[in-house]
Amino acid sequence: MVDVTNGVPGARLIEDAANGMILELENLHASARIALKGAKVLSFIPRGGAEVIGGGTSTDVTSHRGVPVCWPWFGSAGKPSHGFVRNAEWTLVKVEAVPGDAHRAVFAIDAAECADPRSAEFPLRLTLTVECGDVLEIALGMHNHLDRPVTIGCALHTYFHISDISTIAVRGLDGVRYVDHTAAGKQSEKRQAGDIRFAGEVDWVFLPSRETAEIVDHGLKRVIRVEKSGSGATVVWNPGAELAAKYPDLAEVGYRRMVCVEAANAFEDVRTIPPGAVHSLSQKISCRPL
Repeated sequence: MVDVTNGVPGARLIEDAANGMILELENLHASARIALKGAKVLSFIPRGGAEVIGGGTSTDVTSHRGVPVCWPWFGSAGKPSHGFVRNAEWTLVKVEAVPGDAHRAVFAIDAAECADPRSAEFPLRLTLTVECGDVLEIALGMHNHLDRPVTIGCALHTYFHISDISTIAVRGLDGVRYVDHTAAGKQSEKRQAGDIRFAGEVDWVFLPSRETAEIVDHGLKRVIRVEKSGSGATVVWNPGAELAAKYPDLAEVGYRRMVCVEAANAFEDVRTIPPGAVHSLSQKISCRPL
């Protein structure tokens, strides 16, 4: 593999015994780590601040952590759950320094080459562009080079690191309709009133939703801001104690230290990409002190 980090200050590729090749970025604003397996963002730490990207207690790149790329379906719309590119090997195409003392990295994968029975249905070329600076920007580009339209669902399934699920709040979705996908909710439609608080399992899909969401965390004395584009659905998820007990990396303490707030094209917001067109799903993540 050609090391495209050569000559780029603050960028390097390292070999991780458990997870393969990982790109590390560091500049005046922040540091980040992205695994080539799944093109998965594992870490984003603003300079002088705490980790922003979290998840379960396992460091395995395929576990409940980081920012899995869900494509070409979201959730249980197909098997495996959340699609087949999130655990596939991506290619690191380019790493560069960009104005403002930031880094930009571009990953790519040809979905047709993935070892999955349904890959031939979705033979698009995907790119994932990660920009690390005072803001973490992640953009998933879907390039339809075919002579037919392709309908996809996808999400940037972001696990955020928090102090405690029982004390945080997610705001910005007041008044938005959502579908409750928990067992207790039985896929019922509801409307959010005020901030989202967590007292058990939350598996809610807000749509239509183009709003910016914020995670208010008094324990870590910060607000995480999640802006998005190319998305009409926002997913908010925490498994709660009962469901988390089924997953070793989320049981006991793991689920208490994470919350997912995701930019998605899912359910009513799946997208049909015309021949020759490109669809992009992106989110910008930033922090400010409380």
